[in-house]
Amino acid sequence: MWVAIVWEFWHYRNKVMFKNEIVDNEEIFYLAQIKRWSWTKFRNLGVMVIFSMSDWFLNPKSCLKSQV
Repeated sequence: MWVAIVWEFWHYRNKVMFKNEIVDNEEIFYLAQIKRWSWTKFRNLGVMVIFSMSDWFLNPKSCLKSQV
């Protein structure tokens, strides 16, 4: 998860620096959650992912444990 958060901070930093956007911490965290869910889902293409994005938002730790 920390890689996704750092990734989104970097992208947001670029938006602030080059497009004069305002920082929204909640949006950064939300986008990081989406990115981490998609990385988890598509990394395991051969394995059926049994949790939805809403499950991921509510309890990501148990979703990761279900993949083991």
